[in-house]
Amino acid sequence: MAWSPEDSLVIGIASRALFKLDEEDRIYRDEGTAAFVEFQRTHEQDLIKPGVAFPLVEALLKLNKHSVSRTSGHRIVVISKNHPTAESEFAVL
Repeated sequence: MAWSPEDSLVIGIASRALFKLDEEDRIYRDEGTAAFVEFQRTHEQDLIKPGVAFPLVEALLKLNKHSVSRTSGHRIVVISKNHPTAESEFAVL
């Protein structure tokens, strides 16, 4: 049976809660879109530090390992506007 949202707890979380993006936000607000895009390009290989919600998401995803069913469990939807040309981007974990 395929996964269905009715079978799971689905949580939407902002990327700024999941990851520490203070510097990126400051650059976008203070220096503008071009500086933000350049910063993103020059740091695209850097790991992003965990944000305040990271431990919660880790714990929820670990619970899935103990789920009896592969079609139920927790799903985390990451909502992001980290690129100024993106309306929004979603990733399901």
